[in-house]
Amino acid sequence: MIDEATISQRLKELRSKLHLKQDEFIKGLNISRVSYSGYEQAKTSIPLRVLVSIAQKYSTSLDWLCGLKNNPQIRDLLNYRDLFEMLIKIQTSLPNTYIGEDQQPHANSTLTSSVNEDAVDGCVVTYNLVDGVMSRAIKEYQEMIALRNSNTITDDIFRLWLAGKLTELEKIPLPKTAGSNDEQNTSDEGGD
Repeated sequence: MIDEATISQRLKELRSKLHLKQDEFIKGLNISRVSYSGYEQAKTSIPLRVLVSIAQKYSTSLDWLCGLKNNPQIRDLLNYRDLFEMLIKIQTSLPNTYIGEDQQPHANSTLTSSVNEDAVDGCVVTYNLVDGVMSRAIKEYQEMIALRNSNTITDDIFRLWLAGKLTELEKIPLPKTAGSNDEQNTSDEGGD
């Protein structure tokens, strides 16, 4: 359950981490210091628009501000490296997890995943990417893992390949999706 005390505590925590005074923290948020002080002291309910403004300004999540999640940061995926690293992290942090290509195409989807619930010792995450860049990168990654596991290449060679692949992918921005902030801002600028 979301309560004012949790929001109050998270607001203080965020402001403290940023080493800002209350009047510095609220600059550009269109709220008074008296109102903000009431939010931090849980004496006044904070309007949703203010919570959203704070989350956007300080790149934190609403879920964290409301006490629903413990991680305050939102990590934007800016390029293919970010996406690739996220997929690798999923595979390496979950035992017996394999990220590989799904042979069944999914209509109207850039990235879909499914979990094989019949797996006993882990899960199989499958994907279908219309995007050729990530599809090739994951395929190459799986091939390099197989070579490393069969001792055809050493861990050092694998790490060198991975560093090169990450550098290559970092140079390629992810395509904008429909409804992204950039597209919304552009369409809003047209006026009435």
